[in-house]
Amino acid sequence: IWLYKHPRAAVPRLQAQARAAGVDQSRLVFAPPCSPKIEHLKRVTLADLCLDTLVYNGHTTGSDMLWAGVPLLTTPGQT
Repeated sequence: IWLYKHPRAAVPRLQAQARAAGVDQSRLVFAPPCSPKIEHLKRVTLADLCLDTLVYNGHTTGSDMLWAGVPLLTTPGQT
Protein backbone atom coordinates (compact mmCIF):
# COMPACT_ATOMS: atom_id res chain seq x y z
CA ILE A 1 0.00 0.00 0.00
CA TRP A 2 1.43 3.34 -1.07
CA LEU A 3 0.53 6.10 1.38
CA TYR A 4 1.24 9.80 1.69
CA LYS A 5 3.71 10.50 4.50
CA HIS A 6 1.72 13.21 6.24
CA PRO A 7 1.22 13.87 9.04
CA ARG A 8 4.34 12.27 10.46
CA ALA A 9 2.44 10.89 13.47
CA ALA A 10 0.29 8.83 11.10
CA VAL A 11 3.18 6.57 10.07
CA PRO A 12 3.62 4.67 13.37
CA ARG A 13 -0.15 4.49 13.82
CA LEU A 14 -0.66 2.96 10.40
CA GLN A 15 2.24 0.55 10.98
CA ALA A 16 0.68 -0.53 14.29
CA GLN A 17 -2.69 -1.10 12.61
CA ALA A 18 -1.01 -3.14 9.88
CA ARG A 19 0.79 -5.27 12.49
CA ALA A 20 -2.47 -5.81 14.38
CA ALA A 21 -4.11 -6.98 11.14
CA GLY A 22 -1.24 -9.35 10.36
CA VAL A 23 0.10 -7.24 7.48
CA ASP A 24 3.88 -7.06 7.14
CA GLN A 25 4.98 -3.43 7.66
CA SER A 26 7.27 -3.69 4.65
CA ARG A 27 4.14 -3.72 2.48
CA LEU A 28 3.41 -0.12 3.52
CA VAL A 29 5.28 2.47 1.45
CA PHE A 30 5.23 6.04 2.75
CA ALA A 31 5.89 8.62 0.04
CA PRO A 32 7.02 12.15 0.93
CA PRO A 33 5.45 15.23 -0.65
CA CYS A 34 6.52 15.75 -4.25
CA SER A 35 7.07 19.07 -5.99
CA PRO A 36 6.65 20.46 -8.60
CA LYS A 37 3.28 19.06 -9.65
CA ILE A 38 4.72 17.44 -12.79
CA GLU A 39 6.95 15.23 -10.60
CA HIS A 40 3.87 14.12 -8.66
CA LEU A 41 2.08 13.27 -11.91
CA LYS A 42 5.08 11.25 -13.11
CA ARG A 43 5.23 9.36 -9.81
CA VAL A 44 1.56 8.37 -9.76
CA THR A 45 1.94 6.50 -13.05
CA LEU A 46 3.78 3.85 -11.00
CA ALA A 47 0.56 2.93 -9.18
CA ASP A 48 -1.48 -0.09 -10.26
CA LEU A 49 -4.73 1.07 -8.68
CA CYS A 50 -6.02 4.05 -6.68
CA LEU A 51 -8.46 3.39 -3.85
CA ASP A 52 -10.99 6.17 -3.27
CA THR A 53 -12.13 6.16 0.34
CA LEU A 54 -15.31 7.09 2.14
CA VAL A 55 -16.05 9.68 3.62
CA TYR A 56 -13.20 11.87 2.39
CA ASN A 57 -12.97 11.17 -1.32
CA GLY A 58 -9.97 11.68 -3.59
CA HIS A 59 -11.04 14.90 -5.32
CA THR A 60 -7.92 16.26 -7.04
CA THR A 61 -5.87 13.14 -6.32
CA GLY A 62 -8.52 11.01 -7.99
CA SER A 63 -8.51 13.30 -11.00
CA ASP A 64 -4.69 13.17 -11.15
CA MET A 65 -4.79 9.39 -11.09
CA LEU A 66 -7.36 9.16 -13.87
CA TRP A 67 -5.41 11.61 -16.06
CA ALA A 68 -2.29 9.49 -15.43
CA GLY A 69 -4.16 6.39 -16.63
CA VAL A 70 -4.41 4.75 -13.19
CA PRO A 71 -7.73 2.95 -12.51
CA LEU A 72 -9.74 4.41 -9.65
CA LEU A 73 -11.81 2.11 -7.43
CA THR A 74 -14.52 3.75 -5.38
CA THR A 75 -17.65 2.71 -3.54
CA PRO A 76 -21.06 4.33 -3.15
CA GLY A 77 -22.17 5.30 0.30
CA GLN A 78 -23.85 7.83 2.54
CA THR A 79 -21.90 10.84 3.74
